[in-house]
Amino acid sequence: MRTAATLLLISTIITSTLTLIGCQPQPKIYQDQFLAFGTVVSISIWDATPAQNSKASRIIRDEFQAMHNEWHAWKKGGLLHDINQAIATEESLAITPEVKKLLQKSAELSRNSNYLFNPAIGNLVALWGFHSEEWSGPPPSQNLINALIKSTPNLDQIEFKQSRLYSNNKAVKIDLGGIAKGYAVARAITQLKKIGIKNGIVNTGGDLQAIGVRGERAWSIGIRAPDSDKPLALLHPNDGEAIFTSGDYERMFSYQGERYHHIIDPRTGWPSNSAHSATVIHSDAMVADAAATALLIAAPEQRRKIATKMGVTQFLVIEKDHSYQLTEEMRQRVEFTQTENPIKVTIKVI
Repeated sequence: MRTAATLLLISTIITSTLTLIGCQPQPKIYQDQFLAFGTVVSISIWDATPAQNSKASRIIRDEFQAMHNEWHAWKKGGLLHDINQAIATEESLAITPEVKKLLQKSAELSRNSNYLFNPAIGNLVALWGFHSEEWSGPPPSQNLINALIKSTPNLDQIEFKQSRLYSNNKAVKIDLGGIAKGYAVARAITQLKKIGIKNGIVNTGGDLQAIGVRGERAWSIGIRAPDSDKPLALLHPNDGEAIFTSGDYERMFSYQGERYHHIIDPRTGWPSNSAHSATVIHSDAMVADAAATALLIAAPEQRRKIATKMGVTQFLVIEKDHSYQLTEEMRQRVEFTQTENPIKVTIKVI
């Protein structure tokens, strides 16, 4: 799930008719909001008909709710629970071609990230208490962590035979928190296009994808600093671009003065400690989602290579000391807005 450096839709959202110029009414912006994946999902559509707006909201709401139920990391009754149960009991399970495609793409992204994005470590995430509505300490014992690390689960251990899935490693427990929103947002954008909508944004708690423009100007997106409600930078996504952020913010617990967040480093079994947040721009929302997780976990000297392997050229990382690391391609896109106490900027060209 995404929490850090939350992306804010800066453009003012209104649903009333804008000022008329001559006899031609100005386009309206339509917005709908609902809850899914534990966050607020917002749909913003520019210059579409009421029928298109209504149809888009209905379809996207239904799809998000279905995906929330099917891919929930720990609740029973969904497809992901059935998959994990089959793996744990060394059984196979019938799946659809769409599910196979999702898992295969997740596995490819995991490999390209050097397994820093690893959706197979659900048992580690659960061990830390993050497969529940409430999170609290103390941290798990090192012995338990070591035992799960030793089992080396990854999605390469998922195999497919015809229409059935199985695994030879019972320690694999799939948690798609690092890619589910990217998958859902991409599907939602596809639905907007099918309906004939050319301008809009689907935003899942700050992780989003945009198409078209907002009237005569580009959409304007704000990146919020870890310790501030004010945007530290603005981005203007091009048509079809997704912007996703992974960070160490809200989903966490404190124990004896230490803070532990939910993004686990698969190498250590502990919450990642390399950076506060990582923001990625990419034309594929699933790639942006997975890469943001991987780059948050990666050490500074690893990020360039991992980003390249994942097909990413634009990223911004806020380090623990609140300095920035970003690529030259990202530097050309981002507009920093905070001028007080300037933050050191390190630029890496990839």
